[in-house]
Amino acid sequence: MSAITQAPTSQTHKVFDIPEILEAALLHVDMRTLLVSALRVSRFWHFLIARSPQLQRHLFFREDVAAEPADPKTNPLLRETFPFCFPRDGDDGRARVYAKSERCATHGQGEYHNFARRTAAHVLHNPLAFNRLQASWRRMLVQQPPLKDVGDLVTMAPDQRVLACQTRSPDLQMVAGRFLPSYVRMPDVLSLTLAPMDVSFPNMPEGPVAVSFRVLWRRRPAVVRNGGTQGGDHPDLAERMVSDYGVVVHNIGTVKPSPLRKSVARLREILLRHPDHIYAMDSPIF
Repeated sequence: MSAITQAPTSQTHKVFDIPEILEAALLHVDMRTLLVSALRVSRFWHFLIARSPQLQRHLFFREDVAAEPADPKTNPLLRETFPFCFPRDGDDGRARVYAKSERCATHGQGEYHNFARRTAAHVLHNPLAFNRLQASWRRMLVQQPPLKDVGDLVTMAPDQRVLACQTRSPDLQMVAGRFLPSYVRMPDVLSLTLAPMDVSFPNMPEGPVAVSFRVLWRRRPAVVRNGGTQGGDHPDLAERMVSDYGVVVHNIGTVKPSPLRKSVARLREILLRHPDHIYAMDSPIF
């Protein structure tokens, strides 16, 4: 039994009845344990975690205005849960390219993965928990300090045409009758990474085309860049966007007709659609 879920002795019970002491202790507890176990210890613990500004910043629910912009910290729990959206250890600073379609599309950089089954099998196998509109991951900031926009870059291979170079503002979210501050949260990134790509070209029927994606993040100045870029055939444009916005979703298409992989379409359905019957469910998210 975890120490966080053990019944407290009379002495420890008295100590943890003091909000300041309990808060200081919980700041050293990992995010998953706080969300899955600590919230359920008692109403007092639940109330403290939900109302403490420090704990809410620790859980990436609340912006940390004191965080250093030059040293951003991505959300560790979201990195673990959605690894295809975040930098991977051992990738030497490059952003991996993931295929969304049966017929892959790329600028010649990165690797291909059946990423939905390789890195998101836990989502596919637990759809009800992740589909819940009230799920914690939907409200989490992707990094501290928070980001205000997502860069949206769309290019076509092999001629490297730029079809879109724009920003996406975060979708508004309401919790307990109040709108959350407009910062980038996980659904804002997923809506671009999991989107199909429909284009129309002369002498070609309209419809979905092969598309891959990569997610680029602003990195610490001390990180040595591989060749001065994060890969791709538009390094200057991509790097400028990352510098401006902090995170860029780069979709890479070709004229080859190809629908989304079934596993990707299913992942999109779970994470970005909210059937009415899900609202009443009470399954855990992580």
